[in-house]
Amino acid sequence: MQNSLALPNISYMLRHFLTRSVTDPLAETSRGYSDFTQYFSGTGAAGQINYLERRPTTGGRFLVYVYVGGAWVLKALTTDYTFDSTLLTINWGSYTPPSGTDNIKLDYQAIKQWIFDDHPIQNVSSYPRMTVLEMVGTNTPSGQGIYGSYDTGPGDVKLQRYKIIIRYRKADNIEFIYKSVHRKNYELVLAISEEVEHALNTNKVPMFWKFIEWKVISNQRITSEEDSGILRRDMDIDVQYYRGGA
Repeated sequence: MQNSLALPNISYMLRHFLTRSVTDPLAETSRGYSDFTQYFSGTGAAGQINYLERRPTTGGRFLVYVYVGGAWVLKALTTDYTFDSTLLTINWGSYTPPSGTDNIKLDYQAIKQWIFDDHPIQNVSSYPRMTVLEMVGTNTPSGQGIYGSYDTGPGDVKLQRYKIIIRYRKADNIEFIYKSVHRKNYELVLAISEEVEHALNTNKVPMFWKFIEWKVISNQRITSEEDSGILRRDMDIDVQYYRGGA
């Protein structure tokens, strides 16, 4: 991942935010584990922060490498970087990764994801789950003067609509203790939706990452999948950010 305002990174950062901010109804052992590798691009600037896609397991393998001199070099926790297990971030301290594309590699044991950017194949073990879908977007001049280069100036203000879809496969006599309250079936879907909205509304000041603003537009129960046993609730949100090179 490159720490820029390109559209793939906007979607990534929304999923990262939800992964770290919304409680997974399934326990770590129930969700399951998998080996996971992801890459980041070094900026060459001191104090770089990398944002993880998945939540590492407790006490599992967690290795961080930087590509230097034609080889991957293992970096040391605390000495070269710190890891925040709550915010899911790598913070580079005394060591600064050089500028480069995909020259930082994380190899770790991760809890299987429950927040996706698509609709994965139906699998009982993947429910409850969320999908973050990019919808329509509009551009507006930023009003910060005429920039000589779109790639180096703030560019336009982008207003991007996203749909957050919460799904649960209905199951009789199965309930979850979610946020200390017993929930089952659509009650659980509503509780997750409420936490998503609360997380978005309570993280506006200061605004997360490079976003200018986000707001919840609507919530709606979708019944078209209920004949298949899928309980679903959709949330539309608008995300605002600068779409230039800066």
